[in-house]
Amino acid sequence: MSNTTIQDVLLQLLCEIRDICDENNITYSLFDSTAAKALVLGETDEPFAKIMVRNDDFVKLCNIMEKKRIKHRSFDSMHNNPNYMDYSARYSNTETTNVSLAQRGNAFRCGIYVEIIPLRTEENSMLKHFKLRFFEHGWEKHFCRLTSLESCKYFLTTPFVNIMKIAGKKRVSRFIFDMIAKGHSGKINSNCSIKSFNQTLFDFPFDPLEKVKTVELWGEKFSISYKIDQVLRRVYARGWKQKARNSTSGANNIVLLNVSCKQFERAMKKHGDIWKKYFRKKSRQMFIKAISSYYDRQKNSIWALAKRTGARARLYFYYMPKMGLIRNLVENQDYYRLSKIMQNNRIATLLAYKQGSGFAVNKELFDIQMMLFRFEGNEELANRIEANTPKYYMKPITDPQDR
Repeated sequence: MSNTTIQDVLLQLLCEIRDICDENNITYSLFDSTAAKALVLGETDEPFAKIMVRNDDFVKLCNIMEKKRIKHRSFDSMHNNPNYMDYSARYSNTETTNVSLAQRGNAFRCGIYVEIIPLRTEENSMLKHFKLRFFEHGWEKHFCRLTSLESCKYFLTTPFVNIMKIAGKKRVSRFIFDMIAKGHSGKINSNCSIKSFNQTLFDFPFDPLEKVKTVELWGEKFSISYKIDQVLRRVYARGWKQKARNSTSGANNIVLLNVSCKQFERAMKKHGDIWKKYFRKKSRQMFIKAISSYYDRQKNSIWALAKRTGARARLYFYYMPKMGLIRNLVENQDYYRLSKIMQNNRIATLLAYKQGSGFAVNKELFDIQMMLFRFEGNEELANRIEANTPKYYMKPITDPQDR
């Protein structure tokens, strides 16, 4: 692969998915930054691409890909991979490695990939809604330590899913996948949404795939929603064309074209993180104040950041993919939705304040959180937190200098 570029690998993956969808009468559309860059630039500089399909077609595609065996390719979803913790799928090149610092879990170590995102229909009853959320939260949180800040919210769902795992992790993963698939199946009549396990990311009062057209990406033609302008406005708000030109979301990825996923995994296991295992045995809350001055500082290398645990790194991985949406909400002064998204950061900030210290993921998120406190009328609280927060929190988490 010495003469191969990231764009060559990604284009080949997109063409393969396009051909499979066309052969099986599956309607798809480029989505998110992939669609925006294809429309504005005709190319993308990211080591990944995103497409969306209807929920029923998504299940159909998962069943088709489970039977296919394509060399140097993997198709991962909850349907076939119990370590995949989202209701989506990823078609990747296993001869490459794509280390993503802006995503968690299953996105962290894989090759260059195409992400397939299902459009979910609305649940037809409140009972079904709570039932699906119960299993989704439980499945996601069983990957996390019980000492994490969010675990107390899922004290029922996490043990329940862990007990279910006695029957087999793969079987439970397939069961939850089938439950979600059935809960969101059917024709899209008016409303649909794209959801993560934590929240609704985007909702659409129309069917984005009711009608599609074509767009060129690196000279190849791909399907795109006829209402893509409305779709991207829901994702990026106003000015999505300018943001597509200036977007640098691929900067959070390290891509190794000549190193396979398996080779990378073996190297990571060989240089195992001993102190991370130690932290799993202890509650971080017992000594957070004593070590946070070192623990939450920037690390010397990107690998040290990749292997670390803790609230700051966890929230960094959580918020970086959402920064475009957060900036749009700030710009539009939509403080209600902004406060919902910033809830996890708020909890971590208040917890550190009660322990007599400060906390921030980075300066931008810290300033937004202080703005929300002042908007709520907590001017004095914001001033105290600003006074208590050490200056090193204001530096980027990946700063090369560990001061």
